[in-house]
Amino acid sequence: MRLPKLRQGEVNRAQSEEIQPGGKGINVSRVLDELGAASTALGFIAGFTGDALQQSLRAMGLHTDFCAPAAGFHAHQCEAEGAV
Repeated sequence: MRLPKLRQGEVNRAQSEEIQPGGKGINVSRVLDELGAASTALGFIAGFTGDALQQSLRAMGLHTDFCAPAAGFHAHQCEAEGAV
């Protein structure tokens, strides 16, 4: 997100935004590529977000080998208080 100037205590409106792929493994692949070492980004992808991720990485010149489950998958988060 780009701001003309960050003003504390005021509403700040972005001029533009930029979406880049990232995460532990993807960041490692990006750095290895910058250092001239070969790597393959692995993982699971699904839906339009997964497609966009793979296209973005390939556009950056990174090698990918993602699995796309036929039925897709859901991510769930569960939070609990107390001892678990």
